[in-house]
Amino acid sequence: MRACLRTILFVAQPPLRRAHSAARAAAAELPRRYLAPPALPEPGVACCVSHYEAIALHTALQPRRPDSASGSVSLGRGDLGALTVDLGLARPASAEVSASHVRLRGTRGIEGEEEWTACVPWAFLDRVARKRRAGVWQCYAPGQGEAEAAEEAEEDDLAPTKVEGLSELTSRPASLLPLDEASPTPPTAVLGGFNMHRTKGIDPAGDTDNKLRALGKKGGRVLDVCTGLGYTACAAARRAGVVTIELDPAMVELQRANPWSRQLFDDPKITRLLGDATEVLPALPEGYFDAAVHDPPANAMSGELYSLEVYRALRRLLRPGGVLFHYVGDPASKASGRLFKGVLQRLREAGFDAKTTPAAYGITAVARKTYEQGNGARLVTRVVYEPEPWSDSLTANPGQRLTVPDSLTAWTALL
Repeated sequence: MRACLRTILFVAQPPLRRAHSAARAAAAELPRRYLAPPALPEPGVACCVSHYEAIALHTALQPRRPDSASGSVSLGRGDLGALTVDLGLARPASAEVSASHVRLRGTRGIEGEEEWTACVPWAFLDRVARKRRAGVWQCYAPGQGEAEAAEEAEEDDLAPTKVEGLSELTSRPASLLPLDEASPTPPTAVLGGFNMHRTKGIDPAGDTDNKLRALGKKGGRVLDVCTGLGYTACAAARRAGVVTIELDPAMVELQRANPWSRQLFDDPKITRLLGDATEVLPALPEGYFDAAVHDPPANAMSGELYSLEVYRALRRLLRPGGVLFHYVGDPASKASGRLFKGVLQRLREAGFDAKTTPAAYGITAVARKTYEQGNGARLVTRVVYEPEPWSDSLTANPGQRLTVPDSLTAWTALL
């Protein structure tokens, strides 16, 4: 038996009027203007290296560097030990060391189906080892034969490029920041001098786990507001369909360059939207989501995402009993402490029962059945479920039209 959602609405002040049901809205298409285009791989990029990895390569391979411009040394996996690329996600299977460059080869993928070759100039390795400035660089594949590749490396045509840039939208610099030398760890993004993840005593993976743990064991559909590097969307997609919203094209470029964000573009359970959340949220189907993570940048950078209007929009999108986790910051800090008080008050006014979740540095809020719409109308929603659960997937057809499973077919009775 298909699941059936029955929504009963009581509306008063202003007068009764016919309202669209949550499921009826959910069956409509998402606005095409917000569907993010596919992110194609950067041409010629073979892998990424952090400053930790570049320094490790320099330390391990410098003794093998030939004195002669025509000489080279071939090394196998056993010679390379624990050397990694892709911020700890890949290990080179072999290396060829010449006087001008290091050529690394390897595979990636579950079954090693993707082969890659990167040409890393010694000039770059020497510079990173000397200056020891933090960062992530994209390394390129040689496009010609051996001799031409060596010549290009000497001319710095194959010099790795640092993953950084200036956001045209916010006029703030954006970059990737590796965090751990000893073990594979997802990097954080730095936007306008602010780290986008907690880094003191915890890494981005642990930070993400805390956020999702605050939601409880929620399947169904999850809304992720402010994609960032996509760690929340990727982790939530293990057990739910995810719709994730990002405003800044510069952040999308960081996602593309970050090896830890690949799932964001490959997982069919993740639907990416690009736009201002204050405009996208009102366009999404009412009552469509079982849970939401609201993870905005610092209040100083995006105060509108901490507003009552946004919280009302989030409440409209959640079914009654749906759970919202709102990242705010360290509740023990003076600035965040003041912010928590205002956020809690506005969430409750928007129709949530909210409480602080200190371990996750945020607030967990449960959508009430009764809430104010913001125009004087009071909405009471009662939802009746039949035993079959909702499908866990969102599907996008080839025409870029997002559809929902038939199990969301519903009807509305107006009293």
